[in-house]
Amino acid sequence: MPTVTEMVNVLYCALQPLNHGITLNDAYDIFDAYLADGNGATDFITVILDIYKVSGLIRNEVKEETEKN
Repeated sequence: MPTVTEMVNVLYCALQPLNHGITLNDAYDIFDAYLADGNGATDFITVILDIYKVSGLIRNEVKEETEKN
């Protein structure tokens, strides 16, 4: 299971290409806002997994099944 630091770093790096003015502290603020909305830190793992899927680091199995059909 990833640590909060690892998840926020992934978020920070994912934001850099289109939001290069975002700082690491901004990424922590985004994470804090996510938690303030009633979500848990473990719920944030799904956000990180979505980032990995979009980036191509892990396969999006649903997308692959659609492409096969």
